[in-house]
Parts: sequence; C-alpha cells; structure tokens
Amino acid sequence: MAILEIVQFKTQASLKDVLYYQRQIQKFAQRQPGFVRREVANDGEHWTDLVVWTDEASAAAAGEQFMQQAFAKPFMAMTEEGSVVMKKQHLHSLTSSAGIEVTLCARLSDCFSY
Repeated sequence: MAILEIVQFKTQASLKDVLYYQRQIQKFAQRQPGFVRREVANDGEHWTDLVVWTDEASAAAAGEQFMQQAFAKPFMAMTEEGSVVMKKQHLHSLTSSAGIEVTLCARLSDCFSY
C-alpha cells in the first residue's frame, strides 16, 4: 500500500539555504527504490515535505539512507531543535464518477518527533 510521508520543521535559515538542501533531498529521493513523488511547501513559519512511496519498506529504507547522506547533518543542523515532526499515512486512491482521482489519507500508521 502506498505511503504518504509528511515531514514538518521550522528553520531560521534563509530561503536560499533551505532550497539548496531541498534540491539535494529531491535528487536523493528520486534515486530511491519506491519513490513516487515529492512536494515541498512553506507558510512562512513551517516547512512541509510531502513524499509518496510505493510501500512502507521503501519509505523506511530511504529514511535510513537519508541520514547517511553528506547533506543530512548540515540540513538537520539548520532546523530548529525539537521542531521536526514526521508522520506516515497509508494512501487510499478513489476514482469519482467523473473520473477524477481523489486521494484520501485514511490511517495514521506512525507518528514521531526526532
């Protein structure tokens, strides 16, 4: 079952610095088995990283590999301590009668802060 990984964090780093690391993360994610899609958003205070994986094992393996990347430590260092929240949810896709794909996140399977 597909997994939606949601990571939120705060940072005082400049937009330029955040986007530099987001590009590094994107390149890394695209090379991982099971990667489907990734979006990044911010509201001025929080950043939100949304990643879709084909399955839970792929998400977990990518998470382990992420921390071994050269960019991971400097990226984590620029996040505000205690602000990182990560959640994983199962994705359930439904097709409406008009043929429009609607994705529902129905169950929170894992939530932790680090």
